[in-house]
Amino acid sequence: MNSPSVQKHLQALLARSTEDPDGGDALLWTQVGIASAELGLKAEAEEAFVRALQKDGSAAGALRGLAAVHLVDGRVTSAEALFARWFRADPTGRPEAVAGVARCRQRRGDDAGAMAVIHDFATERGLTDDLAAVFVESATRLGHAEDAVSIAAPIASATSHPPLLHAFGDALDRLGRHEEAFGAWSRANSARGLRFSPADDRRSLDEHLRHWSAEALARAPRAPTDPRPVFIVGVPRSGTSLLEQVLGMHPDVHPRGELDLVPKLSLHLPRRLGRNPAEPWLGALDQATLDEVASVALEELTGPAGSARRVIDKLPRNLRQAGLISVVFPGARILRCTRDPLDISLSVFRTHLGEAHPWAVTPEGIRAWIEGCERLSDHWRGAGVEVLDVAYEDVVSSPEETLRLVLAQLDLPWDPAVLDHASSDRVVATASYAQATRPIHSKSVGRAEPYRHYLTRP
Repeated sequence: MNSPSVQKHLQALLARSTEDPDGGDALLWTQVGIASAELGLKAEAEEAFVRALQKDGSAAGALRGLAAVHLVDGRVTSAEALFARWFRADPTGRPEAVAGVARCRQRRGDDAGAMAVIHDFATERGLTDDLAAVFVESATRLGHAEDAVSIAAPIASATSHPPLLHAFGDALDRLGRHEEAFGAWSRANSARGLRFSPADDRRSLDEHLRHWSAEALARAPRAPTDPRPVFIVGVPRSGTSLLEQVLGMHPDVHPRGELDLVPKLSLHLPRRLGRNPAEPWLGALDQATLDEVASVALEELTGPAGSARRVIDKLPRNLRQAGLISVVFPGARILRCTRDPLDISLSVFRTHLGEAHPWAVTPEGIRAWIEGCERLSDHWRGAGVEVLDVAYEDVVSSPEETLRLVLAQLDLPWDPAVLDHASSDRVVATASYAQATRPIHSKSVGRAEPYRHYLTRP
């Protein structure tokens, strides 16, 4: 289902829960959780899955959904426990549950442990698509790409399972079999069935920028200034996770991961004014409403951070909401990660980013998204919103020099701990977890050159 359809489905489910004297059963709340997760409402999804398990502690769909929410959020220990509960509660879901446990091991950097979990299960049951995907990922990272390709080739040739095809493409890439690798990634992206129109996206962006014109922003009120918020934005795979990870090593910085705070504000604030979020509403914003909403939002962002001087929200798509950030969090710093567009294109195309990124499944869509992000950055700067660019290439080639400049922009002193992010036990919850937890290196600069023809053709 597309987003409007999912939203209507969710509203219908919630209506049914209010009509039921018992408040809905486990199946209903599991469906609420699934719909909420599809819409990117992580907190609402978690709450719904928890309610489902309160109704029935062995509800397989709720265990699966809650485990996935915890894993995406970086709560690996609890995610693994939930996958284990799902394994015990649902014999038919055991292969996927085992794959979930193995992914938890991966997120801890334990690829050998992930492969051991899969081996123990698959020895008797065989490799499913899910298990094969995790196996190929871990084997490739451990330097066994040739074995991974040999073992998984029969399954990959007969499947349309995107995670396995993405992993299989990565293994082929590691072996220098570029044409086959790009073919596997193309099959993975085609199998996802996502549709994206660059022309429609340009029209949507045109309208958004008209709503958030320089004149509209100049007239808008501002909430009280607080210097603690830091927003890391940009195109996915441009170095946002790495920048958050290295800055998060500073003793005065608290990284919060990818929060849905700003996207929710973009809907909640206009609705508080009785306005449609899709229509111009900034001119109706009054100081009292803004101050009330901003105070709650600031507490939601900084509350868990204790005495930290800077708190990071790393959600790449918040670049679209930089104008809103400047109104609600006027003291915030906005750091935009940049990277060679060709390297971004390859990294995005070979990565399973999820349903919220329909633009990521074709080279044309990726190019259009990158161009849109450039337009956004130019617009915000022209409208007086300060956005600091941090180039991925600078971070990996001259880390100390670059990070000294970034910390100075954040009014923080230099601390050499930011150069040792690989020693952190913090779990990276995004698709970049394998890269962002390794020591800083420049091996990915120019990585896309063998694929230039595929990524730039009309």
